[in-house]
Amino acid sequence: SSTQSAGRFLLLLGQAAPAFAPAQAKGLAIEQLDYSDGSGDLALQVRVNDFPSLEQLRQGLSETGLAVQLGSASRESDGIKARVVLGGPL
Repeated sequence: SSTQSAGRFLLLLGQAAPAFAPAQAKGLAIEQLDYSDGSGDLALQVRVNDFPSLEQLRQGLSETGLAVQLGSASRESDGIKARVVLGGPL
């Protein structure tokens, strides 16, 4: 149901939130957010200053207990852009 979907989305976001604050202090910008109702995954398009910052974000998200997959990452003029997919049991 749409209520369950909204609930899962909010739970994923809430579980991931503690990893965002330290990353934002180091230049994290979340440029796009997509939730897949079918898979229950939350995909983020992020921008960070450098690859070590991306790895720190991945590690911080993993420590929340979520499954984290890093998708494509590319160096652009304003930093590193990457796709991060979050999922897993809540």
